[in-house]
Amino acid sequence: MIKKYALVSAFVKLAFKLNHIKQIYGLPEIEFMKNGHKPILIPYTNQKDSRGIMSVLEDTCLPFKVRRYFWICHAPDNTIRGGHAHKSSKQLLICLNGCIEVHLEGLSGAKQRFKLESGQNKLLYLPPLYWGSFCFKNNAMAFCMASDPFDEADYIRDYREFEKLKHAYQHR
Repeated sequence: MIKKYALVSAFVKLAFKLNHIKQIYGLPEIEFMKNGHKPILIPYTNQKDSRGIMSVLEDTCLPFKVRRYFWICHAPDNTIRGGHAHKSSKQLLICLNGCIEVHLEGLSGAKQRFKLESGQNKLLYLPPLYWGSFCFKNNAMAFCMASDPFDEADYIRDYREFEKLKHAYQHR
């Protein structure tokens, strides 16, 4: 009986510590995924002191297991990147410097715009089957986390192909 009590007590303490850590760092819950498969801004907090700013993301707070990381930097001002959609890969995008204007279009035809800026404390969840273009401004630097390793077959690079998918989706 004492061992059972000790085990339960240890578990309760651990759960309290994890909850406390989430409250301190403002880590988001996976509840945001209830919105379906739509792009969404996910907030996170920074810890600031005289030594600088530290931002924290833990894999338990992400909507998928990250299998690939990449970043884009030194893009000339007003450079447009993207111009494609993914068939199944999901991504999370953070603007580490400057500003990134994001233009997305889903299979329903609905268009969304997001403005990511450094220090904004938000990352953007990019689900599959959204055509995206990204305008880099003010020496922007993007850090991206993807659910899958690079696979050229996952890319839809021809907008006409994406339009065919949209048409099929809208007339199902």
